[in-house]
Order: sequence, then structure tokens, then C-alpha cells
Amino acid sequence: MIKKLFGLKNEIPTLWYAFFNKQTPLLSKIVLALSVLYVVSPVDFVPDFVAGLGILDDLILAPSLMMVAKKFIPEEIIDTSEEKAEQLNSKLKIVGIVVGVGILLLISFLIYKNVVK
Repeated sequence: MIKKLFGLKNEIPTLWYAFFNKQTPLLSKIVLALSVLYVVSPVDFVPDFVAGLGILDDLILAPSLMMVAKKFIPEEIIDTSEEKAEQLNSKLKIVGIVVGVGILLLISFLIYKNVVK
């Protein structure tokens, strides 16, 4: 179960597309919205200042809610959402490479300008 909870981060784009699909059941949309709301809200079951336990509830509760929501989404919607998420992922990889190379070039230029000066 722990592997499923932490592996769910790869399914966030899939759930994003499923959330905005008109055929997704309302119950799934509500559970997904609650999980996102819980992560971004300042109210926690266990306060964050409690050493280690404050973040633990975020790491367990939100992914668990997402797993529950996914159980109620029809397989056809999950399949189409996964296809869209894979397309997005491939585009993001290209953007990440371009941005990374751009940052390296900028750093190299700044180092060159300061050393040659």
C-alpha cells in the first residue's frame, strides 16, 4: 500500500484530466477536490509543528483520498486521461531539457563575464 501511495504522484496528471472529464462521477470529483483542498489548507488533523507527524498526515491522507477517488472513475475515463497525461509528460520532458540547457548557458555566460573581466 505504501508503494501505491507514493507511486500516486505519477498519476496526478491522470487524475487532473479525469477531474475535468464531464463523464467522471460527481463523487470522484468531490473526493479529489477534498484531497487537494486538504493539502493546501492550513487546517490539519495533526499540526505541522509536531515533529515528523505533521507532514505524515499529508503524505498519507491526500494520496489515500486520491486512490479512493480513482476507484470510482470508470476505466475508459482513466485510459483516456492516462493517454493525455503521457502526452503532457513527453512535452514537459522536452521543456525541462530546454530550460535546463538555457540555465546552464546563462550560468556559463555569467561565469565567463566575471572571470574575463
